[in-house]
Amino acid sequence: MNIQLSWKPFKNSTLNVGKLANAFFAGLFSYDGWDILNFGAEDVENPKSTMSFAILFGISSVAALYISINLSYFVVLTVPQIESSVAVATTFAKASLGSFQYAIPFLVSILLVGSLNSTLFAASRYLFAASRERQLPAFISCVNIKHNSPRAALVFHATLAIAFSFLGNIEELINYVAFAQWMQRSFTLSALLYIRLCNLPVHPEAIRTPLVMPIIFLCVCLALVTVTIAQNFKTSLVGLMMLAVGLVIYVLFIWEKTLQRFECYRRIASALNEYLCLFSQIAFNGIIDIGNEPEESKPLQH
Repeated sequence: MNIQLSWKPFKNSTLNVGKLANAFFAGLFSYDGWDILNFGAEDVENPKSTMSFAILFGISSVAALYISINLSYFVVLTVPQIESSVAVATTFAKASLGSFQYAIPFLVSILLVGSLNSTLFAASRYLFAASRERQLPAFISCVNIKHNSPRAALVFHATLAIAFSFLGNIEELINYVAFAQWMQRSFTLSALLYIRLCNLPVHPEAIRTPLVMPIIFLCVCLALVTVTIAQNFKTSLVGLMMLAVGLVIYVLFIWEKTLQRFECYRRIASALNEYLCLFSQIAFNGIIDIGNEPEESKPLQH
């Protein structure tokens, strides 16, 4: 059977760098699993070899799957059909799968649950780690006694996600969060290059890659961030405000040269911290894990 493709991939394309940046944000969002895996390093046995294989195999298999699915769409559907469809997978199923089309919404919902699960997994881990290092309130580091899961961090993240869902449509939210995320990655990669170039000591199980790879990735991050600031100032402004709020909170409540200097603030913060920790431990049947804190300043544990 000869299949002739009547579509032209780059027809009506644009070279507007702002629109290209937004397209990269949306496209790279689909391949973000490699980053989610990093947050689960503490839950992985032999992470140095396991994570390297998982990242390479995961990205390769997902890329092959995405390309195959999109080629299938364009073989079966016309470009106008794809452009006018609000759910391309459903339109594709109606045109090619017969009665099986009714199973597509269910399968899509399963995929969404999987995506939600991975996001909750990653978010709970970095919130828990930040709380354990005293960068966030101690109650967030509460882990369940039986399953050792960071349930307080899970609930905290879910609450924030529900609140953010009311702030705008999904495309705007993806662009806002993507800009802030790539800005954060720019800082992270800059710190990584500083560590590598200055030969600072790292964990013995740290995964090392050729130096050229983080340099290339940093250039990509900076390009996306710079283009967004220049071409889509609203998106960059919201993303910068997200980062600025985090900086303000850190300066006010964490930095020892601001509110931490005052005895009255420390007493109020300590009392509030103890009550929140106690509530968290009772609600989630857990204990507070904040590492090497002095005995006299530890919250109550029951």
